[in-house]
Amino acid sequence: MTSVPERAEHADDVPDLQTGRKAWITRGLLLVGAAVVTVVVFRLVGQIDWAAVWDSLGRLTWWQPVVLFAMLVLRQVLNAMPLAIYIPGVTLYRATVNDVAASLMAFVAPPPSDLALRMAMFSSWGVSAAKAFAGLVLNMVTFYIVRFSTPLAGFVLVAALGWSPGVAGWSC
Repeated sequence: MTSVPERAEHADDVPDLQTGRKAWITRGLLLVGAAVVTVVVFRLVGQIDWAAVWDSLGRLTWWQPVVLFAMLVLRQVLNAMPLAIYIPGVTLYRATVNDVAASLMAFVAPPPSDLALRMAMFSSWGVSAAKAFAGLVLNMVTFYIVRFSTPLAGFVLVAALGWSPGVAGWSC
């Protein structure tokens, strides 16, 4: 007795050729994008004078890289702290991870990519899009207020203390 091939009972059981083609096209585009990013990164890295970098690093004492790394971590945490304050449910650790990931994304891809990455991370943590976006806007406003008011506060402090800013102070 020969068996008759079974027919699919549901349309979902039949493989869709369009879906398969789209998957291969997506994979191909991702591969091309990765190749372009790799070439750009290697060209940028190739322009660095590594001998001068290693010479400069060789002049540091053993404790100076430790202090520099600690200051880098402190700066990143303080830079991300407003996110943890403005978005309920986001810890300082997650805010720091989100901020560092967005900075790295902005280095490689055009600016909307960092926002897309941030929003995807927030949604994966269960934060609503409205709260996440509002927190990101407040974080950006805070960043620019601090960035542009700090030099002004420095000039006011120099004037209040009667110090001379010198040539470097007036070059701003």
